[in-house]
Amino acid sequence: MTYLQALWALVLCAVLSAAWLDATAAATLAAARHASLRAAGVALDRAQDVLVEALAAQAEAGATIFTAPTAGPRVALCPPDIRPCPMWVSTGAVLAGQTGSGQGDGNQTAANLQGQAVIVEQRIGATVTANVTSVAGEPIAQLSRRLTLRTLAVWPYVTVSGTSEASVEGVAVGDFAGACTGGSCGDDSRVHAVLQCSDPAQPQNCAGQPVIPVDAFTSPPWYDANAAPQGWSQ
Repeated sequence: MTYLQALWALVLCAVLSAAWLDATAAATLAAARHASLRAAGVALDRAQDVLVEALAAQAEAGATIFTAPTAGPRVALCPPDIRPCPMWVSTGAVLAGQTGSGQGDGNQTAANLQGQAVIVEQRIGATVTANVTSVAGEPIAQLSRRLTLRTLAVWPYVTVSGTSEASVEGVAVGDFAGACTGGSCGDDSRVHAVLQCSDPAQPQNCAGQPVIPVDAFTSPPWYDANAAPQGWSQ
C-alpha cells in the first residue's frame, strides 16, 4: 500500500463511505468535498517534505543553485476494494527564486546570510501544491503553500524559514532567519561561524586556545516571485 493509499484508508474512507451510502446527494457532495480537502491538506504536507528532502540532498552534495524535484504521477486515493477510484491526488513544487541564481531585480533582502565557505547560507522561495481530481481529471480540490527556505552546506541542510499559511498563533510567518534583535542581540537567529583549534595528533597544542568568531555576513537582494505583492517573505 502506498503512502497516499494508507492516508486515504486512515483519513477519508469512513467519511466517504458514510456519505455515499447514507446521505442525500447534496450531503454526499459536501462530505466528499470536505474529505477531498483533508486529503489535499495531508498531501500538501507530504509535498513540502519531499521538497525539503530533495533540496537537502542537493545542499549536502555541494549545490549552490537548486532545482525543484520532478512531480510524480497521480495517485489513487482509494483502498483496493473501491474501483473505479473516484479521487486521485497529484503534488508538485516550483521554485520562485533563490539568492544563488543572481537573476532578476531583487524585491527582497536576505538578511545576514552566513558567507563562510563551509556554510554557504542561501534563501529559496518555493510553492508546493496538491490537486485532487476525479478519475476523469476534473478538479475537485486544490491547496497551495508558499515557502521561504533556508539552505546550508552543513546539517540540517534545509529548514523552513517562512510560510504563507497561518501558524498556530494565527498569523503567516515571514522569513525570520538572519535576525539579531533585542537587548545585546538576545534574539539571534543568525548562523554563526567559528574557528576552533584542532590537532588530533598533539591535542596539547590546542589547550587553552580560544574559539575565534569568523562570521562573514552578507545581506544581498534577491528576487522571490512569492514576495510580490504578498510581502510576507523577506
